[in-house]
Amino acid sequence: MRLEKWQHESYVLLYNKFGTKRWFKISEAQKEFAYSRTMTYKVLNELKHLGLIEDKRSEWYWKAKLYRLRVRLEEIPFMNEPVPTSKPVKPPKLVSKMGYVATRTAPVYGQDVTLLHRALYDPSGGYIAVLKKGKFDDIALIVENIKGFNTEFVSRAIQTVRINWQKVISDINSFQKRYLGASIDILMQKGYKNREIEKLRDQLFEETKNDGRTFEIPGGYKEPPEFKNIGKKWRVKLDISPAECELL
Repeated sequence: MRLEKWQHESYVLLYNKFGTKRWFKISEAQKEFAYSRTMTYKVLNELKHLGLIEDKRSEWYWKAKLYRLRVRLEEIPFMNEPVPTSKPVKPPKLVSKMGYVATRTAPVYGQDVTLLHRALYDPSGGYIAVLKKGKFDDIALIVENIKGFNTEFVSRAIQTVRINWQKVISDINSFQKRYLGASIDILMQKGYKNREIEKLRDQLFEETKNDGRTFEIPGGYKEPPEFKNIGKKWRVKLDISPAECELL
């Protein structure tokens, strides 16, 4: 993992104060950073999205959050990095259920990323292991692919896996919710039917209907004409590649 300088410096400040065992409040982090509360929250949120911090609701006051660092400093350079290995790597069960077969590249999870690296690294190997901290998490994987606008993966997830979608949508923003809603509508337009997924789509629309902002899916493709009405409904320019259109 290659952190920007400010991200690394922020993490080191927190690590030197709290380590990886202790939960801390935003006010405690604010003292270390000497930032405003708003800026402190943004920094913590950024580090969380990088997988370096976890959070939970306080037991004493449900509106307050507590934070804890997940990664030792020596592990950071190896997190989420592709490592050559001679050992075949199998995709997680969720990924297999979605129809992806074993490939030469797959994530490998463990509590100590440095140990994973030592065990797997072989520069002459023909396989690639992407090192991940912790245990495999179905929800986190789907959230990650929604945030990355991975249309093929998201459409497969919608159609093939049973998962707590409420947990998924609790961790994505308005743009990402509208992208997910539009993806569901595209599948419905192509003939997919599932009452629970329809309810999810309707919920996503209700939660985002007052957000008048528009956004464009990055990628540089031209929005297919058959998706224009869906894009207009969700205020999303659906610049999906022709290959992804075929797979939907």
